[in-house]
Amino acid sequence: MKFELSQKRRRQIDMTGNIESISLLLLLLVAMPMKYIWGDPTLVRWIGMAHGALFIAFVAVLLRAHFETRWPASYTVLGVLSSFVPFGPKYMMKRLLD
Repeated sequence: MKFELSQKRRRQIDMTGNIESISLLLLLLVAMPMKYIWGDPTLVRWIGMAHGALFIAFVAVLLRAHFETRWPASYTVLGVLSSFVPFGPKYMMKRLLD
């Protein structure tokens, strides 16, 4: 069963998901090596904080879409779980909503 999202909400999910994915990649591929290879934890603090805020924003957008469309809670849970994989939210949106 497909659920209709407004274009605005769909763009918000796409945009926050993409930005959150980029922040995850920066954290894993830039900040973490700097901390554990070169012993400089500075970037982990800043990128980690930004990534956390972006993750919360992504979950907030998903929850808003959940309550607007009354889609199943499993969609929202899958959306949150997909954000643990870089660009997983884009794949999730395509699978669930297209």
